[in-house]
Amino acid sequence: MPNVFVSVSIETLVGSGHWFTQSIRCKSFNPLAFGQVEYSQQRAEINWLLLCHSGEKSVLSDLVENLSFESGLRGSKYLLASAALDSEEFSLLRRQGFSIYGWENYWRVDVGRLPATLQNGTRWRRAVSRDQHDILQFQRHFLAPAMRSVTPLADEILPDFIFMDDNDVLGTAKVNFSGNRSVVHFLFDPRIQSPQEAMRELIILQAPQYTDWYIRQQTGQDWLEEHLHCLAQPALARRELLVKHFAIREKLPVGILNHTTDNSHPDPITPYIHSGKS
Repeated sequence: MPNVFVSVSIETLVGSGHWFTQSIRCKSFNPLAFGQVEYSQQRAEINWLLLCHSGEKSVLSDLVENLSFESGLRGSKYLLASAALDSEEFSLLRRQGFSIYGWENYWRVDVGRLPATLQNGTRWRRAVSRDQHDILQFQRHFLAPAMRSVTPLADEILPDFIFMDDNDVLGTAKVNFSGNRSVVHFLFDPRIQSPQEAMRELIILQAPQYTDWYIRQQTGQDWLEEHLHCLAQPALARRELLVKHFAIREKLPVGILNHTTDNSHPDPITPYIHSGKS
């Protein structure tokens, strides 16, 4: 039976930063499963789960429960995850108290079909602190409500790029990369004239730095699909986005109730029952 949770030893050597990895082991200390969580801004997300032995699927429930507990200890208010609807992982997360708040699709861009450089200028530019107010208003308007509740907005983390039309924000982009692989998450105003061209422009600007490009499509951006088909190919089956909220005990200041002051006088109180004594 599994009875030991431990941190992966590499973290003690290089430091975990904003992530931690846990393993669950049997009595002989052989690893049965591993899981990693990234956390920031009171927000945590499961990066991956790895089952070492197919016959020990039940240990994943214990591992996910422990990852949730550890995330809460590190100050997170909720834990995010994603899984395909027809997968065992999805059923496991639902049994562990996760609820669906959205979906995501990944598209792989054929960079070889893109021109090496832009022929004209671009309306993309780096987001800076003075853009925070405009970006925040844009996100509150175009992010789906369920996404807003678990997504760090511009007052916490600025997106990497913004797409401007005169003084209006029509799009934002967040770029995550690892090695030569890059994933970009676009958010657009549906009024934008050519979202396909806007996506192509940003990727061309950044393509020399990364070889493989993926676009992440999420809840609320369904209308982008026809434009994505002109630029990329589906890379993965649709995945459901799930969240598990924690009950966080917070200490609240308690005011001192002082009913008397130097200039106050007691109010006479008339008894409800009069004494019969004379």
